[in-house]
Amino acid sequence: MVERFEEQAERTPDRIAIEAGSGSLTYRALNARANSLARLLRARGLRTEEIAGVFLPNGSDYLAAILAVQKACGIFVPLGVETPPHRFAAMLGKVQPKLVITSPEWHATLLSKLEGTACTASILVWNADEAAGAPEAENLEPHPEPANSAYIMFTSGSTGAPV
Repeated sequence: MVERFEEQAERTPDRIAIEAGSGSLTYRALNARANSLARLLRARGLRTEEIAGVFLPNGSDYLAAILAVQKACGIFVPLGVETPPHRFAAMLGKVQPKLVITSPEWHATLLSKLEGTACTASILVWNADEAAGAPEAENLEPHPEPANSAYIMFTSGSTGAPV
């Protein structure tokens, strides 16, 4: 997936990649944000097939974070901002992420959801607007291998388990 996205960004850098809320990002801008965050993830110690939670609302920053985790060869798990506390705690208990990505706006909410959990993940408070002003970052190497896991998804299911 990462290579295909980067190829598209190279072919059509000024084409709109995502429109969300009141704004949009071109492929170039989205790729640059993802590359910048991926470098931060690697600097914070995220290694191949380690888990990173993404605690952001749906939108361009959420998409950039997902791409960044994959560019860093990690596994992302979406941690919905609206997830009830008991389900949130159960999800964290099952996946034990190495770190959780959030924004300054959602940091306090994340901290409140982490209260009472056994989560030992570090928290990366990422300001995408500051990243947008950074010089365009080159794509990272190596890319994830096809056999690497990309994400962990929790469904409501019918197992009777709370997650």
